[in-house]
Amino acid sequence: MRPLQLGIRARLTLLTLALLTPMVAIAAWHFSEERADSRSHITERSTEVARLIASRAGEYVRRTEGTLDAVAVLARVDPPDIRYNDSVLTVLDERVVGGVGTLNVQGVGKGNIGSSAANLKALRSYSLDDRRYYAEALRSGKFAIGEPVRSRPDSTKWMMGFGLPIRGRNGAFVAVAFATYFLDSLRYMADVGTLPRGSVVTVIDNGGRVVFRSTGSETLVGRDVSTFDGFREMASTPRGTTSGVSPIDGVDRIRA
Repeated sequence: MRPLQLGIRARLTLLTLALLTPMVAIAAWHFSEERADSRSHITERSTEVARLIASRAGEYVRRTEGTLDAVAVLARVDPPDIRYNDSVLTVLDERVVGGVGTLNVQGVGKGNIGSSAANLKALRSYSLDDRRYYAEALRSGKFAIGEPVRSRPDSTKWMMGFGLPIRGRNGAFVAVAFATYFLDSLRYMADVGTLPRGSVVTVIDNGGRVVFRSTGSETLVGRDVSTFDGFREMASTPRGTTSGVSPIDGVDRIRA
């Protein structure tokens, strides 16, 4: 079990939050150049908004890790108490996740041993071996972030997962607390209606997969853009602006 750093009441109080945005990612605000706006003004605004989005994304990841810390402390995994875990996760879900994802505990080699989602409670035996956040959490022994994947209960929806390993009585990892979030919830990151005409908000994870895009999301989410020149440039220089034709949509844009 992970050591407590705060009392349970204090920890749960800190976990009551308004969902802003899901994960560690590269956030970019693209602007179509408009004659009515000066280039310098567009560049300045794009930089400000990109930094704000990146800051919100980073804060969301930290709060998600805190949520899983609480799950790791509260869940009964050795031996597993599924009924108790379901109850605790349902309460946490209502207070923290707010209907845009799920909280779960996966026993190593035992399937699901706790979930806040009714549809997952009927799928206890499913495996997470193919999920990066699960495998990486067990490999590293630390909080891990997954890649965009299609939801198992509903393959029409894209989700992002986060995992945190839990130790048993003998010190070995016996379970992984994990949270999954619908990528559509990233729309809370920015109000596209307030952006200049032709603007696009795109979020790309550190592996180069599109996590969210304000337009064309249904065809672009999950796409690997790690080989694109624009991604390599942004990844190597995480701060600053560049301009040129976007490899994603072929439009000449300012990127921040």
